[in-house]
Amino acid sequence: MAIESETFIVGYKGEFETEGASFNDLLNLRFLSLKQNRTLTIKLGGGEDKSHYHDCYHIRPDEIVAPMIETPYAMKKYSEMIVEDFKHGINIETGTAFQNIVSILEVAKRAKKIDFVTLGRTDMSGSTGMPINSAEMLDVAIKTKALVRKHGLEFRLGGEVTEKSADFIRQLEPDKFETRNFIAKLNSDIEGTIRKMLEMEIAILTKISCKESAMTEKKQQRINTLKKRLSGG
Repeated sequence: MAIESETFIVGYKGEFETEGASFNDLLNLRFLSLKQNRTLTIKLGGGEDKSHYHDCYHIRPDEIVAPMIETPYAMKKYSEMIVEDFKHGINIETGTAFQNIVSILEVAKRAKKIDFVTLGRTDMSGSTGMPINSAEMLDVAIKTKALVRKHGLEFRLGGEVTEKSADFIRQLEPDKFETRNFIAKLNSDIEGTIRKMLEMEIAILTKISCKESAMTEKKQQRINTLKKRLSGG
């Protein structure tokens, strides 16, 4: 089924960070999201990534998110860079960030510029050793959600979201969950939603690569990873 009919897939997401997307890649995503009446969220390279933040003035996404906000000071520096043209979010994705989350959210509250917080499980797992879908990770997620909601912010979940994450998502009940390129709202068919998100990611990567002179190794690796996740690997 075409993504146009999937109303629970509410937005596209592009990254200057992990994905290393180009300005033109993200501009094309902006055109696609507008055509489909979906939002576009862009992840910066970091909390002080002023160059790519400036690029966002030209791309005009709906949302901007900063990765690796680990301390109150990092939150302060990010908030000082923010202008109010867009919605803004942060990623909590390391053990250090989780330990500092109360003070980070207090700084965010005073700045009055943050709209949502995403728990990034991939780097959280890498920094703490907790498996992605483990009870320990779920405990961290539940505690993070409670604190985020206490401050009146939207809570999202990301990081290696596959069909194996469905029970985790059902228990957590985030406002939204995301793959690298798509954001979906919570709904009754989580497995089906995730499968469609991953299938669309493969389609987008394949389409982009066909327009390029050659498939880049990084894009091919990403396609292989997505296919493995779809097959349950």
